[in-house]
Amino acid sequence: MYYTPEYKRFIDRINNEKLIVSRQSVVLHHEYEITTNDIELIFGVDDLFLEIINSNAFQRLKKIHFLGAIDYVVDPDGQKPNKRHTRFQHSLGVARLALQFSRERDLNKGESRLAVVSALLHDIGHAPLSHSLESVFKQQLNIGHHVASERIIKGEVKIGVGVHKILRDRDVNPFEVLATIDGVGPASLRELFSYSINIDTIEAILRSSTYVFKNHIFFPPGEVLAALMRRNEESVPILDQFWRLKDSVYSNLITNRLGVLADYICQEYMKRNMEQFNNDDYYITETELRSRHPGLFCKLDRLASVEPSELLDGVAEIPFVQRRFVIDENVELENLYSIERRYLQVKEECSYIFRTSKGGSNEGESGESLRLF
Repeated sequence: MYYTPEYKRFIDRINNEKLIVSRQSVVLHHEYEITTNDIELIFGVDDLFLEIINSNAFQRLKKIHFLGAIDYVVDPDGQKPNKRHTRFQHSLGVARLALQFSRERDLNKGESRLAVVSALLHDIGHAPLSHSLESVFKQQLNIGHHVASERIIKGEVKIGVGVHKILRDRDVNPFEVLATIDGVGPASLRELFSYSINIDTIEAILRSSTYVFKNHIFFPPGEVLAALMRRNEESVPILDQFWRLKDSVYSNLITNRLGVLADYICQEYMKRNMEQFNNDDYYITETELRSRHPGLFCKLDRLASVEPSELLDGVAEIPFVQRRFVIDENVELENLYSIERRYLQVKEECSYIFRTSKGGSNEGESGESLRLF
């Protein structure tokens, strides 16, 4: 099992202090919530990383929830580690994997810096409520998180001026950062973001699994990355289980009926109130969004406790894209390209049907009550 030096020191400290807690819960909490002390310990190797983390643009991610609307209907009052996650924590987790990658590949200082900076900034352009509102921002205002990230990193919007200055002052080329995030940067860094299993998806899926499987950790993210980098017979069971876990996360969380309904409510609200939105709203926090649109959050707060008909305004069917993640076991894991051939994604147009007639039940076609798990 692979652990980073920082992770080993953390576990040693737990054991030495003889903390009276569930070790599994502590490990899970540490993996997915990086504290202020952890930030200094992990990223203090280079002041550049700390400057970016402390920038206004990066700090904003503390108030952008990881799964958008789903975070407001899934275990909102749960205790650690079963709690809402943020893009801030996810970005730190991805950057920690980039550090591991840099050490294992023995990258030079410039390459390592570019790897970690790109990881820190890969989600810098997420909107409030993340993907839940992004499709409407794209349709109506022609802006999504890729465009927003580019504008922030280039310093073209106010929130990005500080980050852009840090990069320029530290001789980090913003265009190389953008290229690395897009998977077309230096050859030594291509595998960071280019393939179906990469440092972003590893961190994101394992973090998302904590919503579905309480107090359970399948593999630490660092172990999945180590398996991906080895690409040998020992890697196969780890990567296979990761891909099956991704399928489970999408089926039971991302495209579960309640998750789809939460996204739908957000998108319909924005469409009906477009006159109250503009491009600048893309860069605000969820705290600011709530203050401007309390009606939207009121609906989300009620979603888990009321019948869908009270929120759907007569809508009986909600379309969505069902993604399934399958493994072609005939493909041997030999190189990076075989990852794309072994680990496959299948998309299917689907819809959830809700009975909204007066006096009827509000259940899906299967007859199950509306619930997340």
